[in-house]
This record gives sequence, structure tokens and C-alpha cells, in this order.
Amino acid sequence: MSKLIKLTPFLLAVFPVIFLYNQNKNEIGYQVLWWPLFFVIILAGIIFFAVHFFERNPAKTVLISSLAIVILLYYGFSYDAAYDSEFYGIVWGRHKYLFPLWVFVGSGCLYWLKITRRNLDNMLQAVCFSVFVMVFMPIWGIAYHNLIKPDIKTKTVSSELDNSHTDDSQRIGPVAPLPDIYFIIPDAYAGPKILEKYFDFNNKEFTSNLKKNGFEIAKNSKSSYPITYFSVASTLNMEYINYLSDILGRDSSDYKPMRQLFNDNRVLRQLRTAGYKYVHLDSDYTTFLEGDPYAVETPTDIFARMLMKLTILRPFGGRYGFKESAINDRLRDNILGVFESLEKTAAEDGEPKFVFAHITAPHGPYVFDREGGKVSAQFSSNIEEMDYFLDQSIFVNNKLTTLVDKILSNSKVPPIIIIQSDHGFYVPPEILTVPNYDTIKFNIRMVNFAAYYL
Repeated sequence: MSKLIKLTPFLLAVFPVIFLYNQNKNEIGYQVLWWPLFFVIILAGIIFFAVHFFERNPAKTVLISSLAIVILLYYGFSYDAAYDSEFYGIVWGRHKYLFPLWVFVGSGCLYWLKITRRNLDNMLQAVCFSVFVMVFMPIWGIAYHNLIKPDIKTKTVSSELDNSHTDDSQRIGPVAPLPDIYFIIPDAYAGPKILEKYFDFNNKEFTSNLKKNGFEIAKNSKSSYPITYFSVASTLNMEYINYLSDILGRDSSDYKPMRQLFNDNRVLRQLRTAGYKYVHLDSDYTTFLEGDPYAVETPTDIFARMLMKLTILRPFGGRYGFKESAINDRLRDNILGVFESLEKTAAEDGEPKFVFAHITAPHGPYVFDREGGKVSAQFSSNIEEMDYFLDQSIFVNNKLTTLVDKILSNSKVPPIIIIQSDHGFYVPPEILTVPNYDTIKFNIRMVNFAAYYL
């Protein structure tokens, strides 16, 4: 038997990893691949040699091993494909139906491969060819992205950043004592006018509390961009970043350059020069800084959880919270964890600190009601979604109000606090019935919330 054919179960084990990476290659780096690849290759090796120990027929060894890999690592593909599918009024695309069916059919096929006396060489060759083609496609996609159409070059961005960061006149002079600085980003928090006009909600209670504490509320605030990556990168570098389209091309969808702009930004450079300690908090991986000990969740964590969702473990959850309900619980914990970390950080003495906190709320998924209780948002229309968004916005109001009180009470030197959302909310077409909806929705989404304690 050709040695290449023996690679079939190993290629099947590797495919979910490279498939998932290819789907997300614009947002993540290669570092997320190594541990998953190591694990699936070891798993395939254990299965292959265990089957080989009991089955001396080479063709059966490869086919049984390959099928076992599919049963273990491919359940999530079938679940995603079958989700919400109906048969005679029964929604069978659910774990309670699909999982036992998957196990039953898979076990039956394994048993047939074991007992059959048929010549399996033709089947083996067909399976081997199909697997090689299947694996080649995402590898080609990754190669095309990185070689034929490469993403941004590090030196190019570094040069652009150096050119924009060389103005020493803007650097912070010696001031004593230095105040702590808090830059808090509630994701997708809509401006007061948007909440009042489209949600019929007056946000005066929250804004009045902020004003009583000495905050100024920007009346006509707008974000620089309607997407988190660009908005935050632009803010931290105190400039528009349209120049990236000249470097990457106007049609590029590569978000990885934003990582570099997060890691090496003008605000952080100047504050570190002035002696500031940097604390970076994020309830997801959006603004994650490589090697950041304060990050709630890393890209590797996210990738591992997404990969686990493709496996036969998907119905059961686990450490990475890859079951749907577990994902919501993990998101709740992450958001609450950021607020908790902010309160702890505010109580810390020592060197002045710049605290960056990106909170993925009130942006969906919607996991909090107004009082902070658990909710699993199920909505059949965009209008229903708005109710969940408003409830989660009110929850964020309550958490921010408490947080501001604790920051102010724990600060020996009056701090600087900036509460500024990265963008606002997409008002759905059912509400915004205008001919040029696509243009107007972006304009509305850029109406963000901004409050400053200076």
C-alpha cells in the first residue's frame, strides 16, 4: 500500500484545524495553529496504530481509522449543516436527535467495515483522493492569501507609524502627581439621541448620574469608523487610518494590521514615556495584545473553542465552553470579569496607570437582562433584537455607574475617565424605511456615546 494512502486519517484529522484557520485567516495569526495541530496528529496516530494492532488488513486499517476520525472530529460540520432542518414537522437538526443518529450511523459503518469481506481497494482510493483534494483547498486559500496576495508587511506599517509618531512636541511633559487614566469602551453603545428616537428610551438617568460626578457628555459624538477594529485603532493612534487602504488595497478584508496598531499605538507610546503602567482588559479577543497577562481571553482560547465546536464533544460543553449555553455563560463571565478587574485595578496603589477596557456589551450576543440576570436571546426579527439590546444597555448603565463611583472613591489623585463606545447600533430596515438604507445605517451606527471626566 502506498505510504501516501496511510496519511489519509492524519489528513482528515488536520483538515478541521486548517479549514477553521482559513475561514478566519484575516483575523488571527499562525500561533493559534500549533497546539491544535499537535493534538489532532497525536490523536490520529493513536487511533491508527490501535486499529492496526487489531486489524491486519491495510485497507480496512486506513478506512476504519479515517471513519473514526470523522466521527470524533466532524460532528459539528453536520450539526451546522442540519441546524433547524425539519422532517414531517420535527426539527431534527438538534443535538437530541442528531447526536444519537450520528453515533448510530457511525458505529454501524465501523462495524460494516470490520466484518465485510469485500475488496475495499477502490473505496480506499476514492476516499484517499477526496481527502487530498479536500485538504488542498484550505491550504491553497491560506497560501494564496499569504504568498500570492500577501497581507500587510510589518515594515510598511512600522514605517507609517514611525512617521506619525515622531512629533515630540505632543509628548507628555513632567507633571506630578500623574492621574490614572481609564479608557472604557462599551461596545456598540448607542448615542442618547439614537436611543430616544429609535428605542423610545430616555437615557437621562444614566447621563445625569455621570454629570453629578463631574462628567461632560458629548452631545453630538460620532465614532471615526463604524467597525470596532478600525474605530479603536484610530482612537488609540489619534488619527484616521485611511492610509491602510493604500497599503493593503481597497478591497482587503485583512484585520490583522489592526493588531499591530493596537500593540504599537501613539497613546501608549506617549504614556509609557511619561511613566505609566499599562493595563489592557478585553472581554473577548478583539483588541487582544500579544503576550498581555491581563487579557481575559486569547485568540488561542477562541480558536480552541471554535475547533471543539466541530467535534463530537459539542453537545457537552467543557472547559472551553463550546456548547451554545456554555458560550453564553463564558461571555457573561468575561464581561463581569472585566468590570471586576476594573474595580480591583482602581483600588491598586503605586505607579500611575493607563487602563484600557473593551467590554463586548451592549453589543450582542445578548446574555444580560436589565438587572444582570441570565438571558438567552431568541428573536425572530430585528425589531425583537432591539429589545434585548436595550435591556443589555441598561445593564451596562448600572455597571458603569457603580464602576465610576468606585474609581472616584479609590483615586487619591483625581483620575481621567473616558467612557466612549467604539460605534453605535445598526438600526434595522424594518424601522429605518428609507431608499438609501445602506448609507443611512452606517451614519446612524457611527453615532456613539462619549462621556469624559477630566
